[in-house]
Amino acid sequence: MRVPDSPDSRFDPRDMAAQDEKPHDHEVEEVENGIHVERSIRVALILASATLAGAFGGAIAYGVGYLNRSHGLSAWRWLFIIEGAPSCASAILVWFLLPDYPETAGWLNAAELNLAKHRLRLEGSKSSAKTMSWSDAKTVLTDWRLYGHYAVCVLCLLS
Repeated sequence: MRVPDSPDSRFDPRDMAAQDEKPHDHEVEEVENGIHVERSIRVALILASATLAGAFGGAIAYGVGYLNRSHGLSAWRWLFIIEGAPSCASAILVWFLLPDYPETAGWLNAAELNLAKHRLRLEGSKSSAKTMSWSDAKTVLTDWRLYGHYAVCVLCLLS
């Protein structure tokens, strides 16, 4: 067990059983810092996959151009079928394989399960939460990071 208020303490999901229901401020900060690191890695992977999709999409479209009028379908229809089939197949798999709650995920160990529960308690939606107000929307829409993210996406698409 760690000392709760020591500056070098780290969030350990195994300690969750010994903690109160309400998280301490330093735990919230450490979990949020971990989420920000994870979020930046996820955004980087999404941008990298978008670049790869653009590279391979052009090559696939070139090849599909030779399928024009094959089996009575235009080339653009073949392109929709070839590029859309993996998305539809993965949607069906996700519907059946992605769990709704951490408790229903059989592949999580106890530490990961406790971490997921803790994050849901901090950031998950609550049925008693108030709806979004105009001031909340203004806060989101005036955040510089939103427009920085859009600028990076647009620059990647234009390059």
